[in-house]
Amino acid sequence: MIRLLPLAAPLHPAALTGELVERVAARLGQTCEVVDHGPAEVLLVVTGGVEQEAAALLEPDRVVLLLAHSQHNSLAAALEIAAHARQVGGSSRILLLERDGLDRLEHLAPILGAHRQLRGSRLGCIGSPSDWLVASAPSPALVARTWQIEVVRLPMADLLDALATAAPEEVAPVLSRFERVVEPSADDVAGALGVYVALRGLVRSYRLDALTLRCFDLLSRRTTGCLALSRLNDEGIVAGCEGDLGAALAMMWARALTGQPCFMANPQDVDIQANTVDIAHCTIPMTMIRSAVLRSHFESSSGVGIEGEMEAGPVTLLRIGGPDLDEVFVSDGVLVEVERSPARCRTQLRVRLKEEVDTLLEHPLGNHLVMLQGHWAGTFDESHRLLFPR
Repeated sequence: MIRLLPLAAPLHPAALTGELVERVAARLGQTCEVVDHGPAEVLLVVTGGVEQEAAALLEPDRVVLLLAHSQHNSLAAALEIAAHARQVGGSSRILLLERDGLDRLEHLAPILGAHRQLRGSRLGCIGSPSDWLVASAPSPALVARTWQIEVVRLPMADLLDALATAAPEEVAPVLSRFERVVEPSADDVAGALGVYVALRGLVRSYRLDALTLRCFDLLSRRTTGCLALSRLNDEGIVAGCEGDLGAALAMMWARALTGQPCFMANPQDVDIQANTVDIAHCTIPMTMIRSAVLRSHFESSSGVGIEGEMEAGPVTLLRIGGPDLDEVFVSDGVLVEVERSPARCRTQLRVRLKEEVDTLLEHPLGNHLVMLQGHWAGTFDESHRLLFPR
């Protein structure tokens, strides 16, 4: 949902404003909410003389769309507003109704709606980021400044104190979803389900929209978070591993833009000649895979991990990073076959990228990559330009 704010000089006939609003709202349908005050993602510049009112609504480091037309000094006003936006550190785009403005607005509306959804979201960081994530632990202040997302820090003890063991009747339905079980016992699965229940409780208690978890600390309780994180992502709650805030932000961004779950994974190998990257991790949403085997967690050989099989086809790889948390690596790709290695995490995938894979080596943004199904690089690029105008 985006907000559309019409701006017209007081002397302008209300009926003419109404005609323009109806034209735009009819095109956008239920994705558009017409408002009578700011803030708003789209300003419908009905006439000239609204420059001061529009200037008061501009925000630094964000784009506002200016929908203009060829009468009543609308375009002249839009040009003045856009120039002012640049002077104060913001940006704008002018869309012309008589040209392709409505087509472009219809394309951009879902992206603007996703940005609105992200702003003000609450990302729970349960435990501190894992010690090895030296480039993937930005401060909550930086996350708030760059992405307008609130990081809610929770001590790992809050989760550990809430752990419980699931009843046997809760374990059986979970086991039935897997083709076979290799290492884990029924008790292991019961413990993993207890992590899921505890995390759901924290999500409710702290009104979290997403979370990332210092999951290796769960090994002290002889359990792991892989199954719980998989299940949460299937239920629409973004859940990342190891306290990696950059990866969690990428997963939140992807969920907002596409509505899809993501697979967060470690890069394992890069083949520059074939332009492929191998990725692997012990958790993946079940809705992304065609079949799965229940395994132990790779590094610890304990608890529960997921070995998933995906259909070959189009995917997108994504990573957020940089000193200001505004740099992005994104590439469309194709999932291809990969040989199983006993020396890698359980779910193992190989992706042939459209972009040059050596970018990952020459300009790295951090460890984990985020993968989702379908080709979305163009959407992320457009979203990135709107979020971080330069």
